[in-house]
Formats: sequence, C-alpha cells, structure tokens
Amino acid sequence: MVDMRAFFIILIAIAIYHSSQNYSKALDVRLSSMKYRINEEKQDCTNQKWRLGYKEALIDDVEKFANLIEQVPPDERKYLEEELRSGVEGRLRLAFRRPSYKAFDVHRDAKRVIDYLNRLSTEPLDYLSKGAIDALGSYFSFYQAFDDYIQFDFQRPTRVIPKDEIGRVYESLQFLKGNIGNYAKCLVDAIGK
Repeated sequence: MVDMRAFFIILIAIAIYHSSQNYSKALDVRLSSMKYRINEEKQDCTNQKWRLGYKEALIDDVEKFANLIEQVPPDERKYLEEELRSGVEGRLRLAFRRPSYKAFDVHRDAKRVIDYLNRLSTEPLDYLSKGAIDALGSYFSFYQAFDDYIQFDFQRPTRVIPKDEIGRVYESLQFLKGNIGNYAKCLVDAIGK
C-alpha cells in the first residue's frame, strides 16, 4: 500500500522543481551583447557585419527583458494608447492607475529602444552615432519604466519577478545600458577612422 504522506511529499517536490525550472528559464538575463563588449580591442566598428551583429544582440537583450513580464492584452493596449494620446489630465490619471499600465509602459519603451536600434542598419555611418545616442536616451526611459514595474510588481501578492531575482535583473539592466553606451562610442570612433 502506498503511503499517502510520502506520495504528497513527492508531488510537492516535483512541483517545486518544475516551478524553479520555469523561473530559471524565464529569468535568464544573460546578455547576448556581452560577447561584443568583452574584448574591446577586437571591436571592428567600421565593419558593417560586426556592427549589425552587435546591434542584433542589443535588440535581443531588450526583448529578453520585455518578455520577462506579462503582455498587455490588445484591447487594453489600445485603450491606454487612446487615453495617453488624449492629453486630458483626468483621463491620463485614470490610465496611469490601471494595473496594466506599468507593463504597458515597459513594452512601449522597449519598442522605442528597438526602433532606434533598428534604424542603425539603414543610415550612413556618420548618422549612426546620433541614432545610437538616441537609443541610449530611450533606454533610460525603458530602465525607469522597468524600475517602476518592479516596484509595482513587488506590491502584488503573486510577483512576476521573484524577490530573490530582482538584484540579478537590475545588474543585467545596468550592463545592458553600458553595452548600448559602448556601441554608441564604437560608432563615434568608427566615424573618426
């Protein structure tokens, strides 16, 4: 006969193992762009293929962070966009108070960073540095939105980002900022060559 207590303990252990596996997959915050920054003397900013690889790695990193949090349903996203476009103070305050607003703000700012980075593949080299600086500037808005989201998430009974992972998330966000800044510096250096 099966001991029911032992059976339930095994079930709980399996559930804990699977939930920890899901968290480790969901919170993989290793940066793809680090391989372009680790050995700075090997950076070849004048080489278009190298620049595109670095840019794609940065985009991958921004998307990775945006995908850590919940997606905003299309109807809710449309509503928030309309309210923000209205510019009416009362409507704006109501939009800012909606539970989905913090996630919406992160996704909107992530898209802005990615849009700036995507433009970098089509512009002549002398415009690239301005585009990279624009991407870095929009990254600060993304970082602030992500920080606001984490503060909001921390107050919920069930968090999307576990408390013990917040430090790692912030650390990787700081590295990502440095990587975008390094990319901008690299493009400025390439113009001078």
